[in-house]
Amino acid sequence: MAPRPIRRATSRWPTSSRTSTRTSLQNEIGIFSTAGSIYPVYKIELHADCWAGVWAKSAEDEGILDPGDITEASQTTLDLGDYAFDNPQHHGTPEQRNQAFLEGYDGGDEGSCDGWLNDTY
Repeated sequence: MAPRPIRRATSRWPTSSRTSTRTSLQNEIGIFSTAGSIYPVYKIELHADCWAGVWAKSAEDEGILDPGDITEASQTTLDLGDYAFDNPQHHGTPEQRNQAFLEGYDGGDEGSCDGWLNDTY
């Protein structure tokens, strides 16, 4: 069953509200379950942000988004980042989270997100 989009009236769409779905998908294909011991949290989160962009692109292509949703989602990624580099729960800077979301959106394919796990940045 495909996840239903969350409409503009809900703030933090789609990035923060899609966290459990993205993590579930990462777990389902083995990324999250093995990544916890291999990758720091921020790489897993940025990978998931990229997947949110892929989902947003597919939702837009299907015509199920409202005007302004992609802009709102992009802005949300800037609101969610942090600079707690010394914290093991660091989720990525606002700029990294926005870049990851937009890369997924522009790429439109899950494979375009693999670099967020493997690259050095």
